[in-house]
Amino acid sequence: MHSKKIGLLGYLVVQVAILTAGCNRHEDQSTPSNDTKSQEDITLILDVQNGDEIHRVEFKIKGSKARSDSKDTSISTIHDPHQGITILDHVNKLYQKVPLPAIPSPTELSPEIKEILTESFEMRFTGEKKKIGSWDCEKFIIFDSYTKDIPISIQSKIVAWIARDFKEGASIQARKDRLAPNQLVELLNLTASTKLEMPGFAVRTDSVTGNGPHTVSTCAEIRHDPLDSEIFEIPASYKEVSIP
Repeated sequence: MHSKKIGLLGYLVVQVAILTAGCNRHEDQSTPSNDTKSQEDITLILDVQNGDEIHRVEFKIKGSKARSDSKDTSISTIHDPHQGITILDHVNKLYQKVPLPAIPSPTELSPEIKEILTESFEMRFTGEKKKIGSWDCEKFIIFDSYTKDIPISIQSKIVAWIARDFKEGASIQARKDRLAPNQLVELLNLTASTKLEMPGFAVRTDSVTGNGPHTVSTCAEIRHDPLDSEIFEIPASYKEVSIP
């Protein structure tokens, strides 16, 4: 296993894509949310397409932790908004802790980065609508820096297809927001002098950076089955490996 160093702008774009990723849920959209339901265990069944490859991923949420399991690999990740990410290698029974990258305060950002962030975040409804699964969705441009005079390697775009009438979606989105790095959200909010708020529930996200392939995330199902707390902990038999 290895880690990659990415620039600040690249990190921001990746994390916002995670923050805004949604799902397509097949049930009555008018179901109201309530406090008990908003605390239920949740499993999102996601189809993640990167270029020509499609992977089925289970993203499980319990309390303040989350876990990702891919049906195509032997790797899982445990997400903790306070401690970072733990990568589990089930074949070799190893684990690796990856801390959250340090995010500078707005005062530490260069004027160029501040300008790119401020001008590239749009949350703009394009006027396009389409049905995804059982959902009537509207297309929003969340972030687009392709029009900026910056290196192609950090040019990025994030599009979200949002269902505004999914009442329970707001609470699910909020739980996903809490699992994303809060420092990042605060940085974006402070830099742009506005609060990043989704106008509904993101059914699908489509993100691209540079000349790379598009990454499209769509959730096929949400389950509310109880989750065992143990799956969000490191197995006792696994050995830690350090980041090179």
